[in-house]
Amino acid sequence: MTLSVTAPSGVTHQMADAWRRQTSLRRLYTVLGVALLLAAMLSSMWFADEANAGHFWDRLPHILDFLSWLIPKDWNDVWRALFDIASPHDTGTQEFNFPLGRVYIWGGFYIPEYFELMLTTVNVALVSTFIGFIFAVPFSFIAARNLTPHSRCTRACSMGSRFLETRALRRRSRSRPHNSSRPRLLPAA
Repeated sequence: MTLSVTAPSGVTHQMADAWRRQTSLRRLYTVLGVALLLAAMLSSMWFADEANAGHFWDRLPHILDFLSWLIPKDWNDVWRALFDIASPHDTGTQEFNFPLGRVYIWGGFYIPEYFELMLTTVNVALVSTFIGFIFAVPFSFIAARNLTPHSRCTRACSMGSRFLETRALRRRSRSRPHNSSRPRLLPAA
């Protein structure tokens, strides 16, 4: 429900003029801020170019050359690299053979390093979830008012959770007036 109050037409025009002045001033400040930001960015790029041997502007036309490096010469090399299969193009360099990225399990059997890193990531996620579960379940029963209604621990948990629960944040946000609750002045018809 909105509250509408009619105002004399002179007041409405004054308000509209004030609104236009405020919006034009805000646009001016926005344009000035963007111009200052661009000037600061360009001057810092110029300073960095001068301080770092001055090759930025010379190399700018070649900025997307790295995309050609991402396209393999032989598309089967993608699968060979993924499963660490020897390439027929191997010249003895590290272009096709990656001995540093191997984790030896036993003897000559190894797995690529990224498989071990993926397993480590999954293990960290599982262990942290399990630890969170171990701590959360007892605290959820202790903090439940219907299971332990008169416990000192319940009162302490509820006092501590007042600052963290979303209901308290909602209550605080409701106590401040919003723009939507102010009466709107509509021009007289």
